[in-house]
Amino acid sequence: MASFSILRHKRVQEQIADYVRDKINSGDFTPGMKLPTTLELAAMWKTNSATVSDALKPLVKEGFLYRTRRIGTFVRKREEKLTCVGIYHTENNWTDNTMGFERAVHAEVTKQLKSEGIQTRLWVDSRPTAEQGAPWPELVRAAENREIQGLIGMGGGWSQLRWRNKLPIPSAHMTGANIPNRVNGDIEHFVELSLRSLVEQGCRSVGLIAPFSPVKTVNPDGTHHVLMGLFEHFTNRTRDLGLEMRNEWVRVPRDEENSPRQSQERFGHEEFLKLWSQSKRPEGLIVYPDTTVRSVILAMREKQVRVPEELKLIFHKNESIDLLCPMPATFVISSEREFARALIEQLRKQFQGERCEPITVPFRLGGQEEI
Repeated sequence: MASFSILRHKRVQEQIADYVRDKINSGDFTPGMKLPTTLELAAMWKTNSATVSDALKPLVKEGFLYRTRRIGTFVRKREEKLTCVGIYHTENNWTDNTMGFERAVHAEVTKQLKSEGIQTRLWVDSRPTAEQGAPWPELVRAAENREIQGLIGMGGGWSQLRWRNKLPIPSAHMTGANIPNRVNGDIEHFVELSLRSLVEQGCRSVGLIAPFSPVKTVNPDGTHHVLMGLFEHFTNRTRDLGLEMRNEWVRVPRDEENSPRQSQERFGHEEFLKLWSQSKRPEGLIVYPDTTVRSVILAMREKQVRVPEELKLIFHKNESIDLLCPMPATFVISSEREFARALIEQLRKQFQGERCEPITVPFRLGGQEEI
């Protein structure tokens, strides 16, 4: 195997990956060819074996290489197109009534892939929660044998994400973790649309109900969950826009134990009643997500709140999930079609040997509606 010169201005891993990828694409490295060991390649390219190993990992994901334990790394016959994609859920997420949007995205992913002749396989991880942090052997085997050529992960915690993202196939994940192949909603865009809409409606003060703690818990990679930015951006933008915001109007869990999924419907109902019991109330209210919106509507009906005279409303809504709202409200809408399109795009980029960047999906302002 020929050597090449390492350049200083570019990451060594990227240079090695690009070199091997180009050799396979040009036909210089043929299917079935065995590569030298990482130690031998490191010596040849004047670097270390860990760097070489890291450089080859994305080529395994992309289908250029495959590894056989204790035998070596080989050039794989390149697959021309995606034919089967796995979709992963934990059993809790699959059955949880607050995860309707994830299931809607799943349905849209299946629909979009089917239109391209690509099959999907559902993987619901029914293992006890304590065991889900370890690789799922059946799914690992399916990935290693290329029974599925890519995986889309719907939610799940950091412990599941770590091993899913190490599978030897392209993967994309709905998550707020700091990984390049993630897809998540642009929560700052949600806040921006919501606050600006209230300003346009003449609001001078605003409250928030959201069942997500502002406490910044840290993932093992040093990142914070994307939803932690909801409270921070809300606080900063209310100040920038000159809106009054009081601590007692911001109804969020005050400790991480009650977040993020203490019954979202119960939370919304109880927190609106607490908000409305105060002597001074905000002129506008933002509620996120839609599962919390439903119970806030119920509490408002109980209290016979006059809308929009007493309170102007900004509600989150998922595009394909019905939300009965018997009062005027402005909806900020998330689209399962855009999420599905972004997840598929992340898979396709990796399959084609392109590098991924995180995709944040914008929201859409739905205007005032009354159903």
